[in-house]
Amino acid sequence: MTQYDLVIIGGGPAGYSAALRGADLGGSIAIIEDKALGGTCLNRGCIPTKALYQGAKLLHDIRKGDDYGLLVEELETVDEDFGLDVNKLIKFKDKNVNELVDGIKTLLNNNKVDVIDGKGTLRKGNIIEIEENSGDNYSINGESVILATGSNPNEKIMGPELSRLCWSADALVSEAEDFWQKGGDDVVIIGGGVIGVELSSILSLLGKNVKLIEVESNLLPPLDVDIKKRVSTYLKKLGVEVQTNSVVYNIVEDESKMKLQLRKKNNKEITIEADEVILSVGREPNLTGIDVEGLGLDLRNNYIMTDYKMKTSIDNVYAAGDIITKGKQLAHVAMHQGKIAAENALNPYSDSYFDDSAIPNCVFTFPQIAEVGLTEQECKAGEIPYKVGRFNFRANAKAMIMKEDGFVKIIADERTDEVLGVHIVGPNASDLIQEGTLAVKNKIKSKELTKTIHPHPTLSEAIWEASLDANEIALHQVKKKR
Repeated sequence: MTQYDLVIIGGGPAGYSAALRGADLGGSIAIIEDKALGGTCLNRGCIPTKALYQGAKLLHDIRKGDDYGLLVEELETVDEDFGLDVNKLIKFKDKNVNELVDGIKTLLNNNKVDVIDGKGTLRKGNIIEIEENSGDNYSINGESVILATGSNPNEKIMGPELSRLCWSADALVSEAEDFWQKGGDDVVIIGGGVIGVELSSILSLLGKNVKLIEVESNLLPPLDVDIKKRVSTYLKKLGVEVQTNSVVYNIVEDESKMKLQLRKKNNKEITIEADEVILSVGREPNLTGIDVEGLGLDLRNNYIMTDYKMKTSIDNVYAAGDIITKGKQLAHVAMHQGKIAAENALNPYSDSYFDDSAIPNCVFTFPQIAEVGLTEQECKAGEIPYKVGRFNFRANAKAMIMKEDGFVKIIADERTDEVLGVHIVGPNASDLIQEGTLAVKNKIKSKELTKTIHPHPTLSEAIWEASLDANEIALHQVKKKR
């Protein structure tokens, strides 16, 4: 039986990051993955979505062209005259995904990590039973093991088998030709979280008639209240029909259409039609390959419990990513957890630990949304005295030139002035949020941000202006009444 210092089950962001860090520390490493390296994020989630987003963004920007003197007619819809080739956009998406998957393979190979193409099942004594996709069966042993098997859509939510209903991830893989090239124009997306909001934005700009359904009163329920208030407005400008406070209680399929029956919060019932329905609700931990009962692994709500060193209830067994209770189900969180798990698995005296106090979250819509730290409603719930600074992008020179809208909102502790949260809706929010992440992570005072020189004219000035507003010394906006 081959012995390794570290065996990792799962080749997504948590798994491959753990493998690369473990190899860097000098360990003998094996990683087991039965599908494509990169996991859901790279193959069926973040990366495919952002490739399509880039194409949609180009269309969105071109429609502003008249103000810049571009000789293009105002385009309300994507049509044949404009020449959108969806097939080329899909190929662009697939090309980027394939190159990134190949890049991970190369990195693992260069770091002498053994990549096992198959399934691994962890047994007692850190024995891993391997079923290779080639048909070979054997066992290996790891001095330490990291579980990084990720999450799957919650199949219990799927309901009846319907031919034109799919999960969001299924619409993003290269095999989804029917959806993109043969499917109809009317698309309903069930679930107004990050994935549902992103897909509705993209599909609308790519020419689909999109209806977005959310059971809560606002889209993106966990986000700051001021952002939630604006999201529906932005989507409606893109042509998305938003139905909040709505539960889909029945779906009927006939030869031409799918009919969705909705019950509103006021008990009013409506029926909407669709050619295709996408589900973007509910994920559950993927415990495949983990003998939970045999191992005696501690779970909470079916998620693996770990400490902040990523250690499970079993000696020399660690876990990272979507299958654990710590952090959020985000690829960048999984990468950090995988790195930390490897450092502790190979060195029990390591001081490496996971800090979940400053996790940035990004939503690629039009405009983008990003936030980190506490929301205003969380401050109220925790009875934390706070102050708020805001700045509107309409007063920012660079944003005006870009014809973009939105705002920056900074929340600081009223007693200590430490930045508690930063919330941005506007151009390049996903890039701008990192200054907020540094501020929250390092407990920087909002007054320190006012002393930091930001280049002009840039979007980053909006963060500076929001910090000025938090300290009642606003420059390019009306000062708060004292």
